[in-house]
Amino acid sequence: MDLETARGHVRRLGQTMYIGTVAASGYANVTPIAVAWPEGSDCLYAATMASSAKVRDLRRNPKVTLHNLVSEATAYDQVRVRGTAEILQGREHAERFWEGTFDYSLGDFFGSPENPDLCFIAITPRRVVLERAMGAGGREEWRASR
Repeated sequence: MDLETARGHVRRLGQTMYIGTVAASGYANVTPIAVAWPEGSDCLYAATMASSAKVRDLRRNPKVTLHNLVSEATAYDQVRVRGTAEILQGREHAERFWEGTFDYSLGDFFGSPENPDLCFIAITPRRVVLERAMGAGGREEWRASR
C-alpha cells in the first residue's frame, strides 16, 4: 500500500477515530476525535482544546495511535495509524483550518477562531495498517521510509 492509498482508507473509514495517547501514569488514554486528512497533505489533523488531557499527554509524549470506529457500516474494516503529533496553536492555524478542512463546523464546538484554547493536532503518520473485515479479509500496510 502506498501513502495515497493509505490516505484514501483513512478518509473512507476514519472521520471519527479513537486517539490513544500516553498519560503521565504510563497508561493509555483513549478518546474519540474527528480527523481530517486533506488531499495532498502528509499529515492528519484534529481540532481540540489546548487544555484537554490528550494535549497534555502529547506535550509529554508525541506518539499516538489512531483507530477508526468499526461497525457493519464499515464492513468491519479497520484502519490504524501510528504517528507523531505536533500541537499547532495560534490565529494563523485557526484561520488555515477553520473553513473546509473538517466535515463539521468548528464553530459549533470552539466558538470562533479567536478562541484562545483552540488548537490543532498535526499527526505525521509513520505506519498505517488496514485490516479488511477485522483481518479476516486480508491486511495491507504502509510504513514511512526511515
